[in-house]
Amino acid sequence: MRYKGAMSDGVSPPEKVSRGQWGFPLLLLAILIAGAVLTGWMIVSADHAKRDDLLAQTQLLAQSLDPEAIQTFSATEADLQNPAYQRLKEQLILTRAAIPQCRFLYLIDRRLDGKLAFFVDSEDPASKDYASPGQIYDEATDSYRRVFVTATPTTEGPGGGHWVTGFVPILAPPAHGNHQQAAGEGVRSRGFHGGGSRRAVLAVLGMDIDARDWDWMLARAALPPALLSLALVALAVLGRALMQRRARSEGQGLRWMRHLEPALASATGLVITLFAVWMVHRSELRDRELAFALVAASRTDDIAETLQSIASTELESLAGFCQNSPNISRDEFQSFAAFLTKNSHVQAWEWIAAVSAGDQARFTGEVRAAGLRDFAVWQKDEQGQQVAASDRDMYYPILHVTPSSGNESVLGYDLGSDPLCRAALEDASRSGLLISTEPLTLVRKTHKQKELLICRPVYATGQGRRLRGFAVAELRLGSLLRNVASDNSTRLELLFLRPNSAPEPLATCRNASHPTTGYCAMRPIAAFGKTFAVSASTGPGFLALHPLRQAWLTGLTGLCLTAALAIVLSLTLRRREKLERLVLQR
Repeated sequence: MRYKGAMSDGVSPPEKVSRGQWGFPLLLLAILIAGAVLTGWMIVSADHAKRDDLLAQTQLLAQSLDPEAIQTFSATEADLQNPAYQRLKEQLILTRAAIPQCRFLYLIDRRLDGKLAFFVDSEDPASKDYASPGQIYDEATDSYRRVFVTATPTTEGPGGGHWVTGFVPILAPPAHGNHQQAAGEGVRSRGFHGGGSRRAVLAVLGMDIDARDWDWMLARAALPPALLSLALVALAVLGRALMQRRARSEGQGLRWMRHLEPALASATGLVITLFAVWMVHRSELRDRELAFALVAASRTDDIAETLQSIASTELESLAGFCQNSPNISRDEFQSFAAFLTKNSHVQAWEWIAAVSAGDQARFTGEVRAAGLRDFAVWQKDEQGQQVAASDRDMYYPILHVTPSSGNESVLGYDLGSDPLCRAALEDASRSGLLISTEPLTLVRKTHKQKELLICRPVYATGQGRRLRGFAVAELRLGSLLRNVASDNSTRLELLFLRPNSAPEPLATCRNASHPTTGYCAMRPIAAFGKTFAVSASTGPGFLALHPLRQAWLTGLTGLCLTAALAIVLSLTLRRREKLERLVLQR
């Protein structure tokens, strides 16, 4: 009967001692296990989010590459003389320089023997990391090779390596008619396998970023849950120590220890509330970031599609008309190009004749006989006055322009007198490719926008490669941005990328009264043989549509629950003390 008085609750003292010995260690173990699981989940979540961002950025870059140009590559040293290869090489170099976290950009080809070889990379030929066309990519892993088979974007790394890489397939453009069969035959001849109804994989674009930045990002994601676990363990240890001290000093008048349990509950609630606020705030920021990425992609898609439409549809159709019209009259040009004037981004559509010095007199006489009696080939002098064109081997006068209203003054202006225009025209003539000038201001002074002259060379049919002239679109860059960004949800800025220099701002639609805040995304765009970038940042409209409120509500809810728990616990303990005093009095 030794334990009779202590066995009223049905549990013997040895059992109570055993529970007391194991209860606290089990509590600490449970906190550490839960913290480890939460930390691991946070790391995986951050890793997946970062990989999604890397793939999205790589896919935006892949969309700017021209599959038809890639089809002309042979993955041999012969590509070095290919104008399309030279253009893509410069584009990759400029794009890599514009993306701070990017270290390498490259296109990979799969040969008939299954080995992977470089098409082109973003390294200067003088660099030790330069990969020449056709160089075997010995470091390629199985996941990289699977992209050629599955045509599915993926990421790889770091896995102890130096890089994290995004892989995005470049698909063959659909051909007219039975495009699947045509694409499959063309791909099989080079060792690709489209498989089923999928379009064939021409190449795979790789983007490498430094793994050290990646590891630091994961460490930052793991820090808050790790600190939460340590804080809860510290509170548990401190609470146990204080309770043991209170038990040993029973009756010594330590009145502040009467509120120990509510204080520990409040501290625990505050720690958990802070972590919950951080979690919700992080989730809100991620949701806002994804929403902005969608808006920015939509806006920049509009710009890229507009530039693509000008090059591949409108200007190409004008060039086809000029090529099939040996003698282009003014009325015929105006009639055909009338539908092109609906494009508000283009100031004018022009036909530029290529006239040698020996044919200038004959050419001028024929134009005057056709109705333009005051026509002459002219240029501007240093004071901006109209003077006769200087002696040159070739002249490039503006012969036809639409719309004619407001553009009559440019007829006869020799684009060859402007160094930027002449360089672009000569480059287009040599390569046979569509190309634009660098940003410039033309003879008109009706607006202050920077412009591009997009030039498509036209050659005589059946007469070898004799240049007849150029179909030209005069693109207004400011109008391009204003028509795309019709609201204040985003601020857009168009940049021109040059080697070894800072990006040149061409046009902007941002409101100077509202400074740039929030997120910023940059999309490289290759067009007309040049490389541009569209920078999109959050505007006041976007921030108003996506306020950060949930974190505040979470914090307020957590504080209320913590206060309620502390009050209930305090009342319960006070009632218990009263009951104990009543028992002692009786």
